[in-house]
Amino acid sequence: MPFHAPGMRRAAPPWFAASALAALLGALHFAGLSGTLDRSWFDALARRTAHPRHAHPEAVLVLIDESAIAAAARRGERWPWPRDSFAALFAALHQAGARSIVADLLFLEPSEDAYADDLLAATVAATGTHLARLPNQAPALRPADGSALPPTGLVEYLPDPDGVVRRYHYSGSLASTAGLPEIPGLRLLRWAGSTTTLGRQALGAGPLMEHGRGLLASVRASGADELDPSALAQALARLPPLDLGGELRGKNVFLGASHAAGFDLKPFPIGPREPGVLVHFTAWSNARSGGWFREIPGAEAAAALAILAATLALFWRQARLLHLAAAAVALVVGTLAASVLAFHFGLWLPPALPVLATAAVFTTLAVRHWNAENAAKQQLSSLFASYVSPSVLHRLLEHPDRLRLGGERREVTVFFSDVAGFTELSEAGEPETLITVMNEYFGEMSELLIDEGGYLDKYIGDAIMGVFSAPDDLPGHALAACRAALACRDRLNALAPDWERRYGVRLGARIGLNSGPAVAGNVGSHRKRNYTVLGDCVNLASRLEGANKAFGTTILAGEATIRLAGDALLSRPVDLLRVKGKARPVQTYEPIALAASATEAQRALVEGHTAAWSHLHARRFRQALEAYETLLGRDAGDVLARLHAERCRSYLDNPPPPDWDGVHQLKDK
Repeated sequence: MPFHAPGMRRAAPPWFAASALAALLGALHFAGLSGTLDRSWFDALARRTAHPRHAHPEAVLVLIDESAIAAAARRGERWPWPRDSFAALFAALHQAGARSIVADLLFLEPSEDAYADDLLAATVAATGTHLARLPNQAPALRPADGSALPPTGLVEYLPDPDGVVRRYHYSGSLASTAGLPEIPGLRLLRWAGSTTTLGRQALGAGPLMEHGRGLLASVRASGADELDPSALAQALARLPPLDLGGELRGKNVFLGASHAAGFDLKPFPIGPREPGVLVHFTAWSNARSGGWFREIPGAEAAAALAILAATLALFWRQARLLHLAAAAVALVVGTLAASVLAFHFGLWLPPALPVLATAAVFTTLAVRHWNAENAAKQQLSSLFASYVSPSVLHRLLEHPDRLRLGGERREVTVFFSDVAGFTELSEAGEPETLITVMNEYFGEMSELLIDEGGYLDKYIGDAIMGVFSAPDDLPGHALAACRAALACRDRLNALAPDWERRYGVRLGARIGLNSGPAVAGNVGSHRKRNYTVLGDCVNLASRLEGANKAFGTTILAGEATIRLAGDALLSRPVDLLRVKGKARPVQTYEPIALAASATEAQRALVEGHTAAWSHLHARRFRQALEAYETLLGRDAGDVLARLHAERCRSYLDNPPPPDWDGVHQLKDK
């Protein structure tokens, strides 16, 4: 479980955050943000997936384009053309075999040429052309025989708030005049492409104009009444079909203006300036093939709420920023991928609200994580700033999840030291002097321990307890503890004469080291807690510190510490001890120096004790005695050598039993 700072201000419960985020998303939705994003996404997908295969093969666009306008201009005709020119165009489409002609053209008022109006009305009726109308205005054309025009269709563009037309109301529309059943409701269009990408399904009207004029001239030459729809239809039927390579035969032709002067260019998803007739062509193709997009009302809101609930439930209590970011990316990518896949199968799933929900949840949890992390770092600083090195504190602040204040097992090296003869010192000296010298002593020793990466656990009277490899991992923790112990020994030896001169006291210290498993965590009551380590490893380190008195040593380390320190440390064997409260004996050593900086005298001391100890435990007591006496000859103050020499003499006088294991029972703590 990750580190959380006790006493940290309690965060709002997840249901409250979910409600607040849902309200925020609702506000963004009704403010139009999600709609804007969804429309942009839809347009991008529409352009990406637009393909002529989505256009029904029975539909063809015929466009009054710039080339048709230029050709008419050469004949002296300006836009809007005379109505007999439109009559010629309808006649040409009819003779080319069009099944139906749907013209996105408005003739809402009579022109100045009544004959041209009557000719256009007769041609519309004769060819079955369907004209456009407005909601309250029908075409101002009436055939001369009083007959009705073919059904007209409503041209009503229904843009979204951004002005782009994406949906179509098919019932009663211009597209519906091409012969399909009525389809109720507003439908979302699937686009086949723009007029420039539809290939041979988008043709220019220019070549048809000349053919149409020729057709009407042939009708006049035949003597038929061209203003009578029936007579005109019969006359056209007697004329040969117009051969355009079969491009219009049997097709439903959608005619409209695509030139700039027609003022009929509309913004569609597949382009910002497309002819308005394209929407009718697209709508009819959708209706003919069932290509409309299906929409599920409220689907995006349901998805957004599901994301809110699921993400908050999963990550509220454990909000690692990396996991949050990965989940957010996965949700966004998954939502967009689902939208793309659904789009491919004709289902529109707006992704903006779910994506905004993901962003809102991620932001909320990231802020919560940031606040919790800052609170944790503040508590870490208050817990450890004075007790570990800056580098260790930095690592803890960078990775607070490594710290398990609730308790964890760690491999550590424990450091215990106390002042030799402190009881006599405290009784003999002045209180003020005692406090002053102890503060200086603690300050010097603590800095050396922290400099080697140790954690200053506590002061117990005159004792210092330190831990290496807790709260953070410390590679080589055993060697680091030995370096700290040697540094404390050397520093104390250097400072002792000055303290004796200034305060009249000479301080000495004993240090115990031991490595092994321990339980680390925050221990105490609700009023006071302390990060510490517990276990046999800790107890043994304390026992070894006290055992120095028996051997005249300064530092006493357990076998595990010496083994982990390896060849980088020179140490001499001390004894195989069974300390009070422990059944299993432990081999003890005294660290002498770091191998890299050891003097010849130190190397000789270690080699001599190692050889003597080997003889002693092999029951070669005579050789062991000689080796220890040699050591005493070099240094008469070697307490350990004198102790073992006396022990060897005792064994020579009274040999131990055959089952002797060399274990020395330490009775004092």
